[in-house]
Amino acid sequence: MKNAFKAFLTLPFAAIALSGCGGSVSSDPSTLKIAFVEAGYGRQFLLDWEEDYNRKNPDMPVKLELDGDAQMTQNILPRLQNRRNLPDIVMVLSTGWQPWSVEGYLEPIDDIYDTKVDGDKTVKESLLDNLETFGKVKDHYWALPWSCGPSGIVYNEGMFEQFGWDIPETYSELVALCEKIKSDSAGTIAPFSWSGSTSGYWDFLTFNWWAQVEGEEGWNTFWKFDSPAVYQQQGRLKALEGFAGLVDGGDGAPKNSVPGAAGKKFMEAQMSFVNGEAAMMPNGCWLETEMKNSLPAGFKMKLMKTPIIDGAQDENISYNTCGDFMVIPAGASNKELAKKFLTYTCTKDAIDIFTKAAGGFRPFEYKPSEVEGISDFTKNCADIFESTTKVFMTSDNIMYYQNNCNSWPGYGTPYSKMIQDQDSPEDVHLSCFNYVSSNWKLFQAAAGEF
Repeated sequence: MKNAFKAFLTLPFAAIALSGCGGSVSSDPSTLKIAFVEAGYGRQFLLDWEEDYNRKNPDMPVKLELDGDAQMTQNILPRLQNRRNLPDIVMVLSTGWQPWSVEGYLEPIDDIYDTKVDGDKTVKESLLDNLETFGKVKDHYWALPWSCGPSGIVYNEGMFEQFGWDIPETYSELVALCEKIKSDSAGTIAPFSWSGSTSGYWDFLTFNWWAQVEGEEGWNTFWKFDSPAVYQQQGRLKALEGFAGLVDGGDGAPKNSVPGAAGKKFMEAQMSFVNGEAAMMPNGCWLETEMKNSLPAGFKMKLMKTPIIDGAQDENISYNTCGDFMVIPAGASNKELAKKFLTYTCTKDAIDIFTKAAGGFRPFEYKPSEVEGISDFTKNCADIFESTTKVFMTSDNIMYYQNNCNSWPGYGTPYSKMIQDQDSPEDVHLSCFNYVSSNWKLFQAAAGEF
């Protein structure tokens, strides 16, 4: 496969664009087949996009054929590989899509990035800072970022009002709040609901602390992966210490958590939160839309601006998720229409539609708080989005594409393991550094073959 990477990269651009062109045959040139993750953001935004697009293009309307699946991120690669049942557009969650480009599964979309929308700016120029190269591998663009938005601690606003709990501004206040929640409720309400099967959701909180300690420059330095030394950043250690002090019971079981948290599935944990079993949970701006059919009448929640951890050098920084992406398969039958539609999704009207219908944000320069008709929860998240310095987990280093350098290399998602195996924050911090240091030359060699 490595030799195939080299051979592929020597092909002229036209040959790349034509690869796999026999993968799908369309019976209707005005139909776009979209395979997407039908989860947190639902599908209403796609229906609204279709309506708005057709209003703007009455002579050449489009008909969307929607293929929604909560597991689409895992299920799409086999379809790309065998070139059967191919959609025209793929919209899935964060995963390592970059090798798909050199393996010939994706259509280059440089022309989308170079197209001007809403005036003088191109799509590339309209993206948020640090995301201009999100979809680029080697010399071409292959993917568009789909969504982004702030994350951290979502809390039950009505419960906080009922008990008179103040929103914590510092880590120590957050720890004290956990004790107050248990005391005021006589132990009937846990501070946090979370799921052992998706313990990576704690990243939404700890990454905020990591960014606070390192600041924007330090955070961006890490994702360049210039040397193993980046894994010694103190922000990483401080973030792990923050998690341990908040949730690690020190005896192989979590504290400040709903009963059985480590064994809960994703939706079970969210139901525990909305049913009032816990006051808070690690999550993000998409939660309201994801749970809209399960929210009790009158339920109110907000995203908390992450409490400041000791050692923070930037108290106004926030980690925003931005890994979900949109691509066009190389074997798609309706590539040009797919490109036209994806370009439309980068316009202000389409961006606003997504914010209103999905309760999420797009990774462009705009003010979601000004979108008419958004919910109070989305407005609250928009205020954080607009008022903080935004950082993202993204990198153009090939070692990142290959998943050799990532957040917790050689260790895996640390949170459940820290609790169950009683590994200290220092253990995790050192383990990741030692793993990368001992394998650095191998990682570099593998990157050279990409």
